[in-house]
Amino acid sequence: MLQDIAIRSLDDSDPQIVGNAAAYLMEYGSTSAEDPLWSRFTAWSERWKGRESELQYVPGHSADGQYEAGAGSNLMQALAAGHGWLVDEVKLRRLVDLSIGPHQRQQAEEYLRLWRTRPWSIQFIPFDQGQFQIVQYQEHSIQAAEEKLLQFPRGSVFQWAGGMAEGEAKAFQEISHLATEHGIKLVRTEQ
Repeated sequence: MLQDIAIRSLDDSDPQIVGNAAAYLMEYGSTSAEDPLWSRFTAWSERWKGRESELQYVPGHSADGQYEAGAGSNLMQALAAGHGWLVDEVKLRRLVDLSIGPHQRQQAEEYLRLWRTRPWSIQFIPFDQGQFQIVQYQEHSIQAAEEKLLQFPRGSVFQWAGGMAEGEAKAFQEISHLATEHGIKLVRTEQ
């Protein structure tokens, strides 16, 4: 139900609502949220192409452009790093093409660079119960990391980039076991 509300909110006239909906869908949206995000980001890009200067904040003037820029950035980030779906190189190149302004384009190009770097990287972040950076995806639990890993095709190769942080050995063992079961190779970098 919340996903449906967030998807409908992508068409709101208030850019702050659009940005918040995109951020929600990035974190909690299922695969069915990806197409509405693409539609909204494409429309946003078409609207602002050639009008990039209107998205910059100018002291003493309305902040509307800044809110629109935030909505566009959240839409792009949701597509590139959403938990519920996997973007490939073709989709990331599309994001680069749809990007408006140098900051957004640079961010989209960084997502593409991470995707093209092989083997893909998994990094354990010793925060809370442990967080994981899997290529461009930020996952907040081992369960979320495993769900994301299963979206990658069989035969994918990952390199675990980490040290000896508390809880890391257990996380590596658990994720490595799951990866092996699903035809994904995970190698540990020696520190």
